[in-house]
Amino acid sequence: MKTFIAFLLLAIPSLGLTQEADRCPILPDSSGVEWSYQEGPDFDLCYAMDAKSKKDLFGVYTGFFPSFKPETSSPIGEGIVAGQKIQWYPASGEHAEQFSKQTVLHVDGKILMHVWISADNEADAKLAQEVLSKMKFRP
Repeated sequence: MKTFIAFLLLAIPSLGLTQEADRCPILPDSSGVEWSYQEGPDFDLCYAMDAKSKKDLFGVYTGFFPSFKPETSSPIGEGIVAGQKIQWYPASGEHAEQFSKQTVLHVDGKILMHVWISADNEADAKLAQEVLSKMKFRP
């Protein structure tokens, strides 16, 4: 009985981690990137980090009221996020590194996804764009 209780105490926290990861888009296999998740009152925040260095590569806000409004900015290029063609815009605020950029796209009905790349070098920006292009929305 003690063994069973010990098992439950160890298993319950890992069940929560699985549920949190299920709130983030699906990363491509062998991407070398992992999610760090934060839940908001009516939104989800997923931070993609390099699995080895734990360095932030990009972030994804999923909800109804993203802070970034594309209509207040000029596009700086095209790209692909989760298989959808998008326009990239200059990053602002805490994500405004030299190689950073952001976009907003519609996921489902009124749900919006604000995606930002927070890269301070070209290699990280390229990796983030590659992973974002292959990432998938959850059904």
